[in-house]
Parts: sequence; structure tokens; C-alpha cells
Amino acid sequence: MITQNADGLHQRSGTADDAVIELYGNATYAGCLDCKTRHELGPILAAFRKDETLPGCDRCGGITLLVPTPHPPEPTPKTPRTPTPTPPKTG
Repeated sequence: MITQNADGLHQRSGTADDAVIELYGNATYAGCLDCKTRHELGPILAAFRKDETLPGCDRCGGITLLVPTPHPPEPTPKTPRTPTPTPPKTG
């Protein structure tokens, strides 16, 4: 399925992540700018609301700020962005 939605609508409706091609990325999670690990937004937003700081990446300590959608003046990608796999739950 190819979609312009960036809100995870198709995944929430039951479509598998690997069956969705998101033309404009997905705004429901953030990615590490260094290692590209996927991070859910809830813990990032909670940390920011607490003391206006962003937590580092659990995997590499890098910055976990980028929501994988185009940011003006960044052009729309010529090839679709593929979803970043959700890391397995640990602990």
C-alpha cells in the first residue's frame, strides 16, 4: 500500500508495517540522527515536558529528535521513505 498519510493510520487499521510505503514518512515516532534507531514519541515528549531536554538514543547515545517526514525547505523525496523497523522490546 502506498500512502501520503504520515500518521500511521494504515498500520493502526491492521496493515503490516512492511506492507506500507509512506511517501512522506511517519510522524508517530522519532529516529536517532546518528544510528536511525526508531524511538516512540511518548517517552521523548515526557522527558522534554519535564525539564525541556531530549533523551539520548538508547542504542548509541545520539540525538533522537528527527521525525522522519520532510522538513521545509527539504524537498519531497524522489523515492518513498521506507518505515524504520520497530526494535524488539527488551527487559
